[in-house]
Amino acid sequence: MTDDDSPKGIDAFLECLAGKVKLAKPISIDEMNQIAAESWAGVAAGAALKQDAVRAWANYQMGGLHATLEEADAWLAKLEAGEDVEPPKLHK
Repeated sequence: MTDDDSPKGIDAFLECLAGKVKLAKPISIDEMNQIAAESWAGVAAGAALKQDAVRAWANYQMGGLHATLEEADAWLAKLEAGEDVEPPKLHK
């Protein structure tokens, strides 16, 4: 969408459908599909993140292996700097 008055996200899209927002130009089917796809992609990403967190917690409870916050931060800083590094070793 290129217009400044185009909806941004599913909430804005629903407000347009409810008549709360008046657009200068009607939304096309392609724009509606794009908004819906972006919304579902966010839902799927959130579900995947939750599954990863639950899996990590279960692994920790079974064996107590973990990386400290400092170890994780140092690893992420290296990744952000473009280094190809392995994740920190897990320990008790």
